[in-house]
Amino acid sequence: MISKTWMYFVGMLAAIVTCTSTDANSIRLHDSVVVDSPTVELEEIAEIEGEYAQKFAKLTIGSFTKSSELTIKMEDIRQILTKEKANWGLLSLAGFKKTIVQSKLPLPEVIVDKSIEPIISNTIVPVDMEKRISLLSMVEDHFASRLRTSFKDLRIEFKSNDLEKLSVSTVGKQYEISPQGRSLLGRVSIVVNQYENARIVESFRIYANVTKRVVGLVSQTSLRAGDVIPVDAVELMDVWVNKQDVQPIASILHITGQILRRPIRKGALLYARDVKLPALIKKNQLVEVRAVSGALVVTTGAKAMQDGCLDEVITVRHLGSKETYSIVVTGKGRGTTAIPQLQSPVNQEPNQTFAHRGIK
Repeated sequence: MISKTWMYFVGMLAAIVTCTSTDANSIRLHDSVVVDSPTVELEEIAEIEGEYAQKFAKLTIGSFTKSSELTIKMEDIRQILTKEKANWGLLSLAGFKKTIVQSKLPLPEVIVDKSIEPIISNTIVPVDMEKRISLLSMVEDHFASRLRTSFKDLRIEFKSNDLEKLSVSTVGKQYEISPQGRSLLGRVSIVVNQYENARIVESFRIYANVTKRVVGLVSQTSLRAGDVIPVDAVELMDVWVNKQDVQPIASILHITGQILRRPIRKGALLYARDVKLPALIKKNQLVEVRAVSGALVVTTGAKAMQDGCLDEVITVRHLGSKETYSIVVTGKGRGTTAIPQLQSPVNQEPNQTFAHRGIK
């Protein structure tokens, strides 16, 4: 008993030492960064702690070839570190699952004229007045990229003191924009970190109210639950939404022949959860059930225990045995149920063929 106890404590001690050494050497990936070089080093996209972890700080993990934006995934970094023979017993990799790296436009090439001829004119490099270089525009572009839309289709509102923090230029600086929480619409908390030499030199939190412009069907009149939706009662409009998990119906075809699940007020958006197909079977209605077993089909009657739409599974009660079973709604007042195929249906009594499902 004593030896087992000692073995337990030794194992716990080893686990604690391993965890402690791993936590001391960590690499935490940032959400997004801006760099000013053609290649990307690990220290530029991650916060590196520990003497052992610093050995990989200068490791090149990506380069810009065809695009000024690069997405680096955590799993790719893990493979690169593994090839560099990283000891995962001493090193931990955490942070965001992927990092979006943006490269600044390269400075114009300076051409030195070594000829002895006099200079006739100086080359004037055009300035791109459309380029967005403020921290505010960087935040807007970050949300547009994450929401897969244009920043022109977003409405992001800040308080005046937060706008002052975002009015600075990003030229020559490295920032990380990290929205907190799962949703990027509605009231969003945002952490902004400024880096120099892979170290945070400034960090602050701001709050924004974010809405997104989408196309959706809007009710032009009040409608009741159970009503069939008239085509002229809705209109396709541009609307601003502040919820990311649900999308409004964007086509009249999606409501054709549908009925409302709940009352809809005038001016409200229509969502998929608001409509359903009309019931082909009503509760307590007598329905015709086709029971199928291989090539054998038997038609019987049953009483519906609930409403049912096309292709919906509902419960019915057999008129004779009073047993309940499930059917699939196939039409108005009709349904189908499948019976496992029997070995020798010809040799069995007629009343026993479907007895286990309440069908005789």
